[in-house]
Amino acid sequence: MTKAGKRLYIVDTVLEVLCLAGAYIVDYFTRKKMGMARYVSYKNYSWETKYPMRMLSYIGIITLSILTVAFLILFFQKIQEMGRGEYIMAGAVILLTVLYVWYTLVFSREIQRSYYLVSALYGAAAFLQIVKAGTFLIRRRNEKNNK
Repeated sequence: MTKAGKRLYIVDTVLEVLCLAGAYIVDYFTRKKMGMARYVSYKNYSWETKYPMRMLSYIGIITLSILTVAFLILFFQKIQEMGRGEYIMAGAVILLTVLYVWYTLVFSREIQRSYYLVSALYGAAAFLQIVKAGTFLIRRRNEKNNK
């Protein structure tokens, strides 16, 4: 992998961790601090009046599911050549996608105030993992084809 590829991989990983940490922090402070709870309630109301949030959630689920299936097809095409790192990446893709889908379908704004923000952060983390793992597999395949 080139230096630029390694840098992008590290940046992507840091962004994923920040999204997951941000989801936890938003949820924690929404439950513990009244100012954050009021802000999140205000944002929920303003987003619901401007956008069809339920439909956007379903579009996100469908999009991430399609991307995950496309990644898994790419992964299983070359499964004989895969190493331990690729298996870990595939597991992370599946785990983050399932986490996003589960959270989006099980919870709602009525159950959890920070639902929209946390759901968006989980979706962003899953998307970043799919992009990172897919790029890594495509580069690995191109490197092996060039040799």
